[in-house]
Amino acid sequence: MTGDALLLRLRDTLATADASVPLYRQLSGAISVFVASGALKLGDPLPGERMLAEALGLSRVTVRKAVAVLEEEGLVRRRHGSRTEITSHVEKSLSTLTSFSEDISSRGMKPGCIWMSKEIGRPAPMEMMSLGIANS
Repeated sequence: MTGDALLLRLRDTLATADASVPLYRQLSGAISVFVASGALKLGDPLPGERMLAEALGLSRVTVRKAVAVLEEEGLVRRRHGSRTEITSHVEKSLSTLTSFSEDISSRGMKPGCIWMSKEIGRPAPMEMMSLGIANS
């Protein structure tokens, strides 16, 4: 969903929302509904706080608090000085154990590693003792 379309849908949603609910909760709830419905997908950026505040007629404090709620819920990730984007919200069952790679894959990311350094060398005496290998 484009930024303009999102702003229009948020404006419409907030216009019909229950006035007894705090504005930051209305905004965070509306964005949560858009994520749940698939209108906002993994990696989609949210408009900046200033743009949201101006377009919706809210204070930046209200918008900042709504985004903080979404961040606590794991629905968005803020990158200081860059952008706020939708992340995957994964419910993890504690009854089964999964590996790091399975966790990362379930969040829609690709697991991997980067070698910082590697070398082949002779083991130190303490390493040979710990591993139970003979000195050769």
